[in-house]
Amino acid sequence: RAIRLRFRAGLLRLGDAGVIDWHPSITTGQVSSTLGSGEFDEVARIFEEIVYGRRAPAAPDVARTRTGWQRVLAGAV
Repeated sequence: RAIRLRFRAGLLRLGDAGVIDWHPSITTGQVSSTLGSGEFDEVARIFEEIVYGRRAPAAPDVARTRTGWQRVLAGAV
């Protein structure tokens, strides 16, 4: 749940900052194309594996997405 909430919050922050044109149906591919960030791509991969691939999250996933979003936002906002 933390990964899902953090991902949405990250997208909303990018949208609020005008970095992306956020809307509820924006795809990770669209965000990736806009940002050109390997860090975002890694966070998005973990998110999609867990949410859509139904892979059980592990503690390293939570830590990795937390630090990943910090870096994405620091580089973009």
